[in-house]
Amino acid sequence: MRNRERILSAEIDRGGMDDLVHSILVRISKRQSGHICFANVHMLHLASRDPDLARALEKAILVLPDGMPLARWLSRTGAAQERVEGMSAFPSLLEIAASRGIPVAFFGADEGTLHAMRTKAAIELPGLEIVAAIAPEMGEVPFPSDPKSVGALRESGAQLIFVALGCPKQELWMARYADSFPAVMLGVGNAFRTWLGWENRPPRWVRRASLEWMFRLLQDPSRLWKRYLVSNAWFLLHAARCIFRGYFEAGGKP
Repeated sequence: MRNRERILSAEIDRGGMDDLVHSILVRISKRQSGHICFANVHMLHLASRDPDLARALEKAILVLPDGMPLARWLSRTGAAQERVEGMSAFPSLLEIAASRGIPVAFFGADEGTLHAMRTKAAIELPGLEIVAAIAPEMGEVPFPSDPKSVGALRESGAQLIFVALGCPKQELWMARYADSFPAVMLGVGNAFRTWLGWENRPPRWVRRASLEWMFRLLQDPSRLWKRYLVSNAWFLLHAARCIFRGYFEAGGKP
């Protein structure tokens, strides 16, 4: 049973990295399918306007708080909640897959990135079995069906599939094909390029202070200004409404 709480437009699960790993290993041992999402403020903002994305999150076996604001929200209303970052979980899960002989697949990015992924894995994780690496031509949402990629993933025997299409494409794609093969899929966004060292992440103290969005905004303002400023403003406004509503419903007591 999921231990979760609704934060505005989605149900977010409590738990940490250990819970994520446990859930994945149990499903793999039972040959069960499903997908896992790492949610941040931007994803919740999109889900508030896109019923398909909201349903994709509802269908997920886990929706973990990738963003520090979501982790702090859960901590405010219950036990302390850690941030479970998809980009940090990705290399840890690769190591677990290598040590346990779990075949993995990479879905997303481009051929150059996937080649670099195979090369790095061969050097640093020689026990990792990469049974598929697919650079799909997705198009825009709503993207067409993709029987070729689905067939290749099914035939590969992958039990753990890392989907790097970006939000909301990866969440919508995983929800559409979650029952197409007995594998656990995870939407990991930009984790491939980060793992390769092609893109930098801010220092840990910046992430803990909920300022990673500002770090990324300064790196690519023309592409990200609307995403972060609009989504963050939406979250702050609605979070304040929820807090004040709870305050008055409690009779003005903190």
